[in-house]
Parts: sequence; C-alpha cells; structure tokens
Amino acid sequence: MPVTMKVSVGNAPLSSRKIVIAFPFGGDKLGGSHISAVGLIAGLDRERFEPVVVVHRSGLVLDDYLRQCGLFPTLAPDVSILPASKGGGFATATALVRTTTRLIGFLRDHSIDIVHTNDGQMHATWALAARL
Repeated sequence: MPVTMKVSVGNAPLSSRKIVIAFPFGGDKLGGSHISAVGLIAGLDRERFEPVVVVHRSGLVLDDYLRQCGLFPTLAPDVSILPASKGGGFATATALVRTTTRLIGFLRDHSIDIVHTNDGQMHATWALAARL
C-alpha cells in the first residue's frame, strides 16, 4: 500500500513554488509497485509538482526501466535499507539512527516536500526521516 509523508522543509510557501515529491525505490527487481508509481509520476502536473525519483542502487533493471520511461533517478545516500517487518535489536536501532540522519540531509539538500513510498522496506527506511 503506498504511503505519502509530508516533509516540512524549505522557506518558500508551497503556493509560490513547485511541490517537490520524492519517490524512493530500494530493490533491484521491477514489479507492480514500480509500474504503479511511474504511472502516478507520469500523471503529475509538472507546472505544480516536481518528482524526484530516488534509487538506492544504480545500474539495475529498475534503473533501466525508469530511464526508458523518461525518468532519470537520483542516487540515494549510502544507507541501510531497513526491513519491512517489526523486530530487530541494537543493530537495527543503530541502522535506523544512521539511515534517518543521512536521509534527513538528503531531504533538505533536495528541498523535498513530500515522500511517497510504495513498499514496506521504503516505508520503514524513509518514514522517520520524512517525519523529522
């Protein structure tokens, strides 16, 4: 199930500039969630919205598909992709802190207003950074 998280960054009021939406993808496989998200991106009014497609690994099947669709992905910071399931321990908590810190910087550097994730791993990886 897709999740959209609003990020509070940037100084300009949203009405005076395009709303920047990040669409992060983690895996190297191409599936229905990717195709669905690309359809959503294609339907965005580019006068009002600026999509930023983010991949955690480049040069894979997904990367090729995105380029064929006219989308040129931005490489995410080198972070751990967090597991979609609950659980873990100290190692998972440490990865969450490190990942969140790096992604907050990425969101600020790219003036991201909204993060739209389409799978469990991306929800887990990006949710806290988007919220903070």
